[in-house]
Formats: sequence, C-alpha cells, structure tokens
Amino acid sequence: MPPHGKVLKAEKLAQMHYNAPGLSETLQKLEKWLQKHESPVVNALLPGLTPAEIQKLTKDFPAVLPRELELLYQWHNGTEANCELPLIWYHSFLNLEQALVEYKKLRRLSFITGWQKNWLPIFDFQGEYYFINCSTTQVDALPIFLYFDEVPEIEFSYLNLTTMMATGLKWYESEAAYLIDQEGFLGEDIQKLSKIHQQLNPGVRFPYHVP
Repeated sequence: MPPHGKVLKAEKLAQMHYNAPGLSETLQKLEKWLQKHESPVVNALLPGLTPAEIQKLTKDFPAVLPRELELLYQWHNGTEANCELPLIWYHSFLNLEQALVEYKKLRRLSFITGWQKNWLPIFDFQGEYYFINCSTTQVDALPIFLYFDEVPEIEFSYLNLTTMMATGLKWYESEAAYLIDQEGFLGEDIQKLSKIHQQLNPGVRFPYHVP
C-alpha cells in the first residue's frame, strides 16, 4: 500500500467525492449504453442483491463494505461466474460470491500475493484486480486501488467507485473505449482514456503507460 499518510488523504478525497444519486444515475446510463451497443455483457449481468443478502454473504468478511459498493451490488450482483466479458474497459465485474472466493484464494497465498485481510476485489482481469481496502466501520466511500500480481506497488487509481464508474461511462460515450466485435471485445484510445481519467480523478495518476 502507499504510505499511511497518502492512504488517509485518499480516503478523505473518496468521502468528499461520494455522490449516491450520481452513482445510481451513472449506473443506469452505463447499462443503457451497453444495451444500445448490444454488448453481450448485458446478458451476463446478474440481478441486484438486497441489503440483507449482501450482509449475509459478507458475514465472515472481516470488514464492512462502503455504502457505494453496496449500491453497486444492489444495481447488479456482478456477472455470471467465470464471465470474462468486460464491464469497464477490459475488466470484468465480479459477483459478490466470486469476489469472496477470489479474496479467500488471495489471502491463502498472502505470503506470495501480499493480499491484506480487508482488501475486497471488485473488478478482475487475469490476476489484475481493482479492489477496495474496506474499513471496520461503514463509510460512504473509499478509494479504488489497482493490484497486479507482476507489479509489487499498489496503485491508487480512482478517487472512489463513484468516479470510477463515471470515468468508465465517459470513456464509452466519448469512444475512448469502444466495442470492436459482437464478442464484447473492446478497442481503446489510450491518450483519450488517460485524459478523461485525469479530468474525473484529479491528482490521481492514470495507472497505465501512455506512449
């Protein structure tokens, strides 16, 4: 993880940029965009969970999900198990059950992975995870970090889940990321991706190399 002071600053920024109505609106617009462009990931999205279902599934998880993550799972409980279709750019949206399976696997191998007890993976691509370092008491929002098993540093990547989803939607609407076939694979303009990321996540480094 980044130094403690930077983590505390990131957490403060996450709270400042929390916007529950904005997140809900973004998720609805995102789903409409995917439907309009006939992305196959739409058919893989699972129904949302109730708060009681979320609480039951996470009863053995040692931390509490932030409210914005609960909102995400109430919208849709990720995608079908082992679905690799991307929701945001090239990352798939883990359903909560699968996220907890991945969590347990990463924790069992923590002597190799360095995975911490409060880290919950949300989005996945072949060993690359966007995750939230959940707290022991519920808060509105927390920063999004990027973990990649071949890179030892943990990247602070989005102010919070609200800005991450807004970034993803704007990528699609501006064609910075776009569908290239009926299988759901995406193309991208890395320069535009980076610029939009910086606009919506000021002060947060775009976590990919831009030529």
